[in-house]
Amino acid sequence: IGNLVNFFDKEVKVTCVDTDRNAVQIGNIINSRENSDNITRDDLQLNPPSERVDGMIIMSDSLDMALTDLSYLLPNGVAVVMCYVDDFETYFATESVQKRFLQGFLMTEKYRVSSDTILLQLKKK
Repeated sequence: IGNLVNFFDKEVKVTCVDTDRNAVQIGNIINSRENSDNITRDDLQLNPPSERVDGMIIMSDSLDMALTDLSYLLPNGVAVVMCYVDDFETYFATESVQKRFLQGFLMTEKYRVSSDTILLQLKKK
């Protein structure tokens, strides 16, 4: 997450969400930046941001939950989501989910990071 934050402009407020509390704590120590908040998914649900954010980076085992977290993203905000390939394929298996997704987001890029993970770049409509 710390490396991905570097691609956002310093003016952009980025919220980074991970399910692994240890990873978040290590990331906060190694990659502390003024324009980013690194939190766990549980902390995001318990203490959501007071206002919507410009960008989000989400590491998730559930694409459905990651897209729910994107409700905190401003319209035209940009998000990077890392998820499992199997979860991605399962999530988009039905046409109704595809239509719902396309109503809210534009997928600008899709990268296969490894045999089991995929990185998505999304823009909220």
